[in-house]
Amino acid sequence: MTGIANPGEIIYNRYMLKRIIAFLIVMVMTLSLFGCGSGGQKISFDVVVNYFNRVSAMDFSSAHECFWQYGSTPPLDDYTASYEYAVKTLGITSISFSEPEYTKLSDTQYDVSAELTYTSSLAGEVTLPFEAFVVLDDDGIYIAYNDNIILPDYQNGDIISYITLTSRRGEIFTSDHVPIATNSYGDTVYLDVPATADASDSISRLASLLELDGDEAVSIKKSFEEAESKNYGRVVVKAYARNSIDEELESRILEINGASIDRSSLTPQRYYPYPGVYSHITGYVGSQTEEDVKKSEELGRSVTAQIGKSGIELSKNDVLMGTDGYEVRLYSSDGQFKSTIFSKSAQNGSDVVLTVDSSAQNLAFYLLAENASSEQTAVAIVMDTNSGAVEAMANYPSYDTNAFNYPISQEDLEAMPLFPNSTQGLYPPGSLLKPFTAMPALEDGLADMDTLFPYENEIVDNQWTPSTEAWPWEPITRDEKPKGEMNMTNAIKSSDNIYFGWLALQMGADRFCSFMESIGIGGQMPFDLPVAKSNLINDTTTMDRKLLTDMSFGQGEILLSPIQLASMYSAFSNGGNMIQPRIIDGVFTDSDGAYTATTQSEPGSFKTEITSQEIIDKLLPALREVVATGTAAAIKSDGLTLAAKTGTALKGSDKTKESSWVIAWYDGMDKNKLVLVLVDGPRTEGTYKLSVAKALLKAGAVDTPVITDAPASSDTTPSPSSKI
Repeated sequence: MTGIANPGEIIYNRYMLKRIIAFLIVMVMTLSLFGCGSGGQKISFDVVVNYFNRVSAMDFSSAHECFWQYGSTPPLDDYTASYEYAVKTLGITSISFSEPEYTKLSDTQYDVSAELTYTSSLAGEVTLPFEAFVVLDDDGIYIAYNDNIILPDYQNGDIISYITLTSRRGEIFTSDHVPIATNSYGDTVYLDVPATADASDSISRLASLLELDGDEAVSIKKSFEEAESKNYGRVVVKAYARNSIDEELESRILEINGASIDRSSLTPQRYYPYPGVYSHITGYVGSQTEEDVKKSEELGRSVTAQIGKSGIELSKNDVLMGTDGYEVRLYSSDGQFKSTIFSKSAQNGSDVVLTVDSSAQNLAFYLLAENASSEQTAVAIVMDTNSGAVEAMANYPSYDTNAFNYPISQEDLEAMPLFPNSTQGLYPPGSLLKPFTAMPALEDGLADMDTLFPYENEIVDNQWTPSTEAWPWEPITRDEKPKGEMNMTNAIKSSDNIYFGWLALQMGADRFCSFMESIGIGGQMPFDLPVAKSNLINDTTTMDRKLLTDMSFGQGEILLSPIQLASMYSAFSNGGNMIQPRIIDGVFTDSDGAYTATTQSEPGSFKTEITSQEIIDKLLPALREVVATGTAAAIKSDGLTLAAKTGTALKGSDKTKESSWVIAWYDGMDKNKLVLVLVDGPRTEGTYKLSVAKALLKAGAVDTPVITDAPASSDTTPSPSSKI
């Protein structure tokens, strides 16, 4: 029938129409998902992935294609210039993004969030939030630009400023909390720009007074002119170490129009309040070498900060040195501050507290300074034999560590007595070794304390030539005959070389050397400061009986540092255990107002059970006799029970120099104190070692108050001593 539709066809056509409409809807939606760099691939949100990849590759021109052409999207040149400026200014070396997350806001808009990480040579690794909208329009999917997409609140033309937040170097304190290495400021001569009426005249007069050369004067004049044009308040003329400008010079400086002196802000420096007294303990700081700079860069530390060059400043540099922080600030094109984009707080260095007692150290140093001649070096050590705490370690002569805040000529440097004799000096111990020669002989039963020397009738003019075997060498010599019988007790008391030479021949070289090695001779003792490796016998030397006898009384090729000898003698107070000396009590950090120890040292042993308590008990009476009636009788003091040993080792081919020693300690007292004094120099001029030791032993017996508060501020440090 014409004009009448078949019902089946109508149903079919409606079905096909619905299919076609559904297909078209899918096509439209699929086309709407095409975006920048999708390459025609039908992948949702490829625009974000492509943007991340292109920015990570620092292909900013290509990344710009991913932005929606409407809204606040900057022109291509502005966008690339802004990103390249940020990369250059911050030293950005790589850019990365985390996996993005999407939140649907509407059918045409999604929120995308991720983490944007910049790796910067200035700031290290910095992670910022990446937040943006993804827009779906008829052309595809795009990222809507915003001012936070490169850096927070960052617009084209803005100025990025990187500011270093300087960390504070930790300070060094004595056990009684006296600051001995602090952060302070130097004496700085400057011109007050607004107050200077005639700059040329003032600069000329200062140049003459302060001995500035022509180039320095010209440079100051240029700095002054620049300061005037930029409205700066002050121009530095010359900086000195703290307290270097005396009253007379200060008065003459202040007479010059516009000239003044700053002591609190212009020239930061490391300050040592007691020049000379602690110099060989604290050491000093100096500028970084190329190698130091490389290490600082690896650790994220300041490459311009001073670092430790010797002493505790060097050995504990890693904990004393802080880590600088930074702020990255954003300014508008007209210089107005907008915001701090990101920052990292400075981490100040930790303080180091020593075991050194300020009273003991000052006394030890000044006793040496008052007695030592210009031809001598001297060392005084006070140590607690129970804990190993070094309470004083004085070296003389000494030097002013403050001098290293400024350039030093090679001539002046070479004239400075920088060498730390107490730890790095190696000396023949002389008769100090004799009790240790006795130990293996007593252990092996070769002799006892009352064993007599069997060849006394062969001694002529205090010289003995061994007769049991051929002896092609010079005789063994002693200073004088012991009073009483020639047994071990009297040989120790009178320091008889002949007796101990004979004793060494009885035990033989192998036994003698193996025992000396067992107590650390020939090795290096650990300590908080570098200690020189001791010497028993040179590698190229062939042992013979003459050398063995010389070694038995501390000569030959035996060399020891004073601090190692102090450890050896601590065995007499510790049942045969040699205490491990320590000069650092702990490392302390001020965190949120609480001053707490991050590390703290504990007593320990350098060598254990070098001999038995039985052998110690045999030797101690003889060492007490050294004080009672022997070579150390001059140190006797009322109220003190002491044991001691003296020693003298002649040096040089003409024997005109000597190392003169005394070691003494409290014996059977409540306190545990040992004093060592060494005087090295011309022969027979070191007898004052006994008066120095006596004064230190008497002072050590006096109780001093224990201070438990945090160390005093370095702002209250006392005036420096005038004697070095």
